Amino acid sequence: ALEWLASQGVRLVNTSLGYTRGRKNKSQNYSPFQMNGTSMLARAVEMACKEKNILVVAAAGNEANKSSWRFIATPGDAPSALTVGAYDFGYLKADYSSYGPDYNSYLKPDVAAFSQNGTSFSAPAVCGFAACLLELKPELTASELKSIILRSGILYPYGNNFVGYGAPLATRALALISNPDTLFQTT
Repeated sequence: ALEWLASQGVRLVNTSLGYTRGRKNKSQNYSPFQMNGTSMLARAVEMACKEKNILVVAAAGNEANKSSWRFIATPGDAPSALTVGAYDFGYLKADYSSYGPDYNSYLKPDVAAFSQNGTSFSAPAVCGFAACLLELKPELTASELKSIILRSGILYPYGNNFVGYGAPLATRALALISNPDTLFQTT
């Protein structure tokens, strides 16, 4: 699907699909320790970003309350994916929003957005934000676009495996598009 989308000139893809366990064919199941960017789906996302210049925005998943899983699902574990968790009303991690594994050398989820209805709602909100930024500056690569969104997060550069770098702020993203060397005060 990503190859076909690339052939159509698509630059952004949002996905709420996450693969974990529960497949009829047990060989298609994953374990939490496989959420390290090496699955076939994660590799496809890496290729889409690096070779086709597509930013894949992935929902982090709603597994945090399930003792048998808790973590993000593939393809959200792909290093190049922009994986989105969920906040509640108080800018705290929504109780259902999946955690990023602490054994990876990279942070997941990358950012978070408010949602009462799961990360399948927060991810398209951030994807829409990415579309607005891409509309403003279409020459941005997928990697540059992701970097701007990460750096615009309210917690940047102090992210965590619960909400990533936090909610991306439009004022910060616009400043970064104008001047990539912009630094923001952290509180």
